[in-house]
Amino acid sequence: MKILNTTTNQIENLTYSPTGCDCMGDLTSSDVSFAYNRETEIHEAEQSAIDWWRAWIAAQEELDTLWASVKEDFDDESVKEIREAVERAQDCDMEDQPRAGKAAIMEWMREHDYSLKTYEDGSIAFMPSAALEYEDAEDLGPSPDDIIGCLKGVEPLALEKEPDREF
Repeated sequence: MKILNTTTNQIENLTYSPTGCDCMGDLTSSDVSFAYNRETEIHEAEQSAIDWWRAWIAAQEELDTLWASVKEDFDDESVKEIREAVERAQDCDMEDQPRAGKAAIMEWMREHDYSLKTYEDGSIAFMPSAALEYEDAEDLGPSPDDIIGCLKGVEPLALEKEPDREF
């Protein structure tokens, strides 16, 4: 979505496309800090609102990456359990939903003795913790405590894998 930054008077692009279609218009439709200028046919917002959405998009894309690994690494019943845990955790402000979702996934993994493995190419996978005990500790990626720490105000961890955005 093209947006006029009213602080800098520059046109910027703000995009979140989990399904291949940009859904920023839908996400920002009830955000009073965004306005649509019918004369110029462009959305407008101040820098602070654009920054908020950029931070939310980055956190949501990290959650999307975790979801892709969950769907790839677990059977349908486990995915259903994890989805339910995430839905319960995300009963909070929109700002906190991506971090709450990541924390719920990582908590489920800890309860079921799984760990997150990060590969050299940036891809990730969940593996039984026992399978990782012989691996080099530096390759393990963020721990569940690191991700849960995000709920305590720690900056979200950046995962480098391009997310598979299908739910």
